Amino acid sequence: MTVSIYNLSSKSCGVAVGPTSPSLSIANAQGVVFWNNCYSDDRPGACAMFLTLHVLKPKTSYRFSRAWNQRGGPKLAFVARGTYELTARFSGLTSPLKKEFVLMA
Repeated sequence: MTVSIYNLSSKSCGVAVGPTSPSLSIANAQGVVFWNNCYSDDRPGACAMFLTLHVLKPKTSYRFSRAWNQRGGPKLAFVARGTYELTARFSGLTSPLKKEFVLMA
């Protein structure tokens, strides 16, 4: 999964980045979050609580990628086929980015 933030303006701006920004989470069709990017070795974990300012020059972007092995929940079993929602949040932005996707196998 990859999210990015793009500076459309003609001036440099800052975006807070670190273990909690951006944050990625995956929820099932009932809205239950069962995975986020703070997982460690595919187990729930705590994110470190620090952010640094990343300067975005005009017309540039910041990209963040994280792999998910399609496991989640308390037993870390493979999730079932179906519809899921990826939510990405950047610190300082009021609206999260959301994308629905379907697992076929």
